[in-house]
Amino acid sequence: MSAAPALLEARGVTRDFRVGGGLLGRSATLRAVDDVDLDVRAGEVLTVVGESGSGKTTLGRCLLGLMRPTAGTVRFDGDEVGTAGRARTTFRRRVQPIFQNPYSSLDPRWPVARTVREPLDAFGIGTRPERDRRVGELLESVGLSQRHAEARPHELSGGQRQRVAIAAALALGPDLIVADEPVSALDVLVQAQILNLICDLQRELGVALVFITHDLAVVEHIADRVAVMYLGRIVESGPAAEVLTRPRHPYTRTLIDAIPQPDPRRRLEAGAVRGEIPSPLEPPTGCHFHPRCPLAIDVCRKDAPAMTEFGPGHVASCHVTAAELRTRGA
Repeated sequence: MSAAPALLEARGVTRDFRVGGGLLGRSATLRAVDDVDLDVRAGEVLTVVGESGSGKTTLGRCLLGLMRPTAGTVRFDGDEVGTAGRARTTFRRRVQPIFQNPYSSLDPRWPVARTVREPLDAFGIGTRPERDRRVGELLESVGLSQRHAEARPHELSGGQRQRVAIAAALALGPDLIVADEPVSALDVLVQAQILNLICDLQRELGVALVFITHDLAVVEHIADRVAVMYLGRIVESGPAAEVLTRPRHPYTRTLIDAIPQPDPRRRLEAGAVRGEIPSPLEPPTGCHFHPRCPLAIDVCRKDAPAMTEFGPGHVASCHVTAAELRTRGA
């Protein structure tokens, strides 16, 4: 049986920024996203994982149509994102964001009810009484009550604010939500509550979800598939269970090693990542990860590795593991 067609499809997505160029300096090009391919199917959860500076947020903004790629295309249900007219209106209704910081993503002047009702007002959904009833249902679905409806954001806790943002994202019954680090600005205990809420609502509603995070531990709780990003590139992707148990890229392995364990005696394995992520203004030649990689060989410093398939839907870009695969197959 053939796989279902992708609801969201990114091909060769690249995003550059010009930086500098003032009176005292020359301009330079920063490549935040570098030739990324992604598919998201209806009802599935794709997590995009990587350190700060890996390009995750920029990719998310390209997927949401908030930023136009320098090269490549993003298509939603067959139509290119950013297309004017009816396709753009449909996209805005069917794809919704949840941003990282609930302290800045909500209008401080608006009460909660207006924030949640605003998408319904914008698209003229239902009558005013019907919209009010829908707002009450949405608040209840995210664990808030009617007493929160007239509160302003400054009267709410961080977790409550993010619940409001989730309710607003669900108001139009979207087919896809792009959530950019939606729990990272919250206290640790609240993070777990909001993550569980997102998981429960995603399963209940069957909405597709792109969940952007720096925390690989989240993957095992929420993801169907995972894409690992490093310095603008996808270095490994595949079914979450497969990537977590049989990682094929050294960077993925180091992220897994860094997941906190309940056993305090456990130390990171010898292959733990060294140093910090390089500047995207001066990315390393060849494989971007080679300066930090414990497995790097000469070819890694010269040539960017191609994607190699290690199993159904499981690919990674690593010269060393690709060579190991060829040796076993010989």
